[in-house]
Amino acid sequence: KKNKITLIAISAFALLAIVLIINSRKTTLNRAEAQFAIDDTATVTKIFIANKMGQSVKLVKQPTGNWQLNDKYIATIENVRLFLSTAKNIQVQAPLAKAAYDAIIKRMATAATKVEIYQKVYFIDFWGMKYFPYEKCTRTYYVGDPTMDNAGNFMMMEGAKHIFIVNLPGFRGFVSPRYSFVESDWRDHTVFSAKLSQIKEVKYEFMDTPKESFKIVALGNRRFNLVRLSDNAVAPQYDTTKVIDQLMLYRSLKYEAFITDMEPAKKDSILRFNRFQTITLAENSGKITKVNMYRIPELLI
Repeated sequence: KKNKITLIAISAFALLAIVLIINSRKTTLNRAEAQFAIDDTATVTKIFIANKMGQSVKLVKQPTGNWQLNDKYIATIENVRLFLSTAKNIQVQAPLAKAAYDAIIKRMATAATKVEIYQKVYFIDFWGMKYFPYEKCTRTYYVGDPTMDNAGNFMMMEGAKHIFIVNLPGFRGFVSPRYSFVESDWRDHTVFSAKLSQIKEVKYEFMDTPKESFKIVALGNRRFNLVRLSDNAVAPQYDTTKVIDQLMLYRSLKYEAFITDMEPAKKDSILRFNRFQTITLAENSGKITKVNMYRIPELLI
């Protein structure tokens, strides 16, 4: 009888252990499927965002701390910071109801945005000891449509079986615009970025009145020459304050937006006939920035 009781007790404990292991695995799986947020965004090294139509952006962190866009442009740091803040603070609001699963999964299969986040991790990371760093893709998930109340988005981890509704604490709205796959949304809008001490000269060419074209040449110690381009004549007098104010504009001058939906014929016409001014800024370092300016047709105003 004693042996029988012992056998029953052992069997009960074994059954309990199996149940605990199963529940533990299920809990771990659910937690992994809902782990969209990243604790330490300072370790993020690369971001890849793409849609189902082949549009994509790749953002790579540079040693300087800046971010490079698609291996050719400087990324706007404000948008990158917004993305990283979102990636850190995003939270699961609720799992998607089973009744809505089929409709949402079909929609996500055709219209979701894929997001890959890479971080610097270590082969050895134990008790504060970190050795042998390498880059690893730590998150791959899909961003779906906003919810019906526009207070969140549907998201799904790659390889997962569950879809979740996610949002940002304290933010009333949906986050999908922060996961843009459009290259122009990430490009830095800076046109000129030169301090007064960095400027060598600025040249202004006017297409309609070429005789009024001139350049400002820096002589050092806030002294300048104003030179007429038509005959290289130097202005005998000028308002120093106005010249300095003019040059200070180039410290941070950005464009407002891209025009992406213009017809090719209209664009060609503007580029051929509507240029009215060219500004060329030369820096002491040898960098030259040249900008052609065009009049906006009335139809675009």
